[in-house]
Amino acid sequence: MAIRPLPVLEDYDISPLTGFLPAEEPLEILEDPYFAPWEDTFKCFNGLLLASRLRQRVQE
Repeated sequence: MAIRPLPVLEDYDISPLTGFLPAEEPLEILEDPYFAPWEDTFKCFNGLLLASRLRQRVQE
């Protein structure tokens, strides 16, 4: 019985370092000023959610 070789990860677009994730880190924030209100909202997301003010903030 012959031993089959191990599959090559790259044949399946899998990185040996990051797996299925991209090689480069994602952006921490969206730099386009259009998204600034959303970025500001998500900086304090947990506090808004706990204070039941998230919906109010999003609707502003």
